[in-house]
Amino acid sequence: MNNEQTFDETSRRYAQCYDNLSQARTVLMSFDDVIGVGIGPKQRDGKLDTSEVCFLVYVETKRPASELEAKAFIPKEFAGVMIDVVEIGRRRLDVHNQFDARWLKQSTTDCLSNVSGDEAERLAV
Repeated sequence: MNNEQTFDETSRRYAQCYDNLSQARTVLMSFDDVIGVGIGPKQRDGKLDTSEVCFLVYVETKRPASELEAKAFIPKEFAGVMIDVVEIGRRRLDVHNQFDARWLKQSTTDCLSNVSGDEAERLAV
């Protein structure tokens, strides 16, 4: 793939992420340990892989699979876009801003209202 094709493909992937970001935030924020959801390149071995665009799911602490219940697993992808779980630690202040409020006040039912029945069952926590 030449540079122009790579740029076009990366741009298409970012557009796909932006088109699905609101729904991804709604669904993924319903998981207990998720602090935030964004878009960006995948992290591999401490480096950014700019060829892989994904939803970034931020958690305080990543836990081993052996410590998680089946319903607590964050899916590997959403709407055809890869998910990268990123450990960011704890907030320094125990305060939320106006943007957090819209996610914190949603019930699980609200969070899953835009998702198809099969996917909602799979993602329900």
